[in-house]
Amino acid sequence: MSLYGSDLVPEEIGGHQGHRTKTCSSTMDLAWDLAGRNLLPEFAFVRAETQTHGRGQFGRTWVSAPGNLFVTVRLPDAAEILDTLLPLGLGLILVQTLETLRVPARIKWPNDILVGLSKVGGILVEKRGPVIMAGLGVNICFAPESSLLENFFHIKSGCLAESGVNLEASDLWALVLEQIKGRIPRMMSDPLTVVEDTGAVLAFQGETMVLEETGDSDGPGRITGIDAQGGLIIETIKGIRSIRRGRIVPRVV
Repeated sequence: MSLYGSDLVPEEIGGHQGHRTKTCSSTMDLAWDLAGRNLLPEFAFVRAETQTHGRGQFGRTWVSAPGNLFVTVRLPDAAEILDTLLPLGLGLILVQTLETLRVPARIKWPNDILVGLSKVGGILVEKRGPVIMAGLGVNICFAPESSLLENFFHIKSGCLAESGVNLEASDLWALVLEQIKGRIPRMMSDPLTVVEDTGAVLAFQGETMVLEETGDSDGPGRITGIDAQGGLIIETIKGIRSIRRGRIVPRVV
């Protein structure tokens, strides 16, 4: 069966053409399918009201409730210059968009968006050959139930409605897409600004966290910043080092 059905319709937002569907397995899967048919040029997007198999970091399931934002956009091939900084750059775009809505947000390395201690959004970047896709999920009006593990570590799902934001998913995407179109080219011209700007909104900076799935740096570590490749700089009993992947959870109080 095709990844999309008869309900896939054209949608124009911010002067760029995209596609909207009521439901799909994931907007990322659908975007790759469309790109393979030469139906998804740069900055074109796929947006769904809900997903049946949305995914996030490490292949984890992204719960996709109606009313929230689920979208994948094809980025310019030239954005490859940002390399491992790209997820952080997109995180900055989400944070800056939320600032325009008077919602103070932070980046939880490597690809989550926090408001307070609640996760309201996530980013997934995939690359195949020269093509780059960016999947974004933002909880607007509904916060999926947190897992027992997240509750234990005081991390829970949140939504923008808890901060007084009352927007349709299409309206939020219009704001985000405008930022992507304007800021990604500027980031490409000066990638180090991504590092500098991320440092200003990096969650848990200066705090000791529990690090998991890092490879060889699991355990407690104090977060000190971001390196030039987007890695997280941590201070542990083994010294100061950078990690390229992993999961951060607050210590139990």
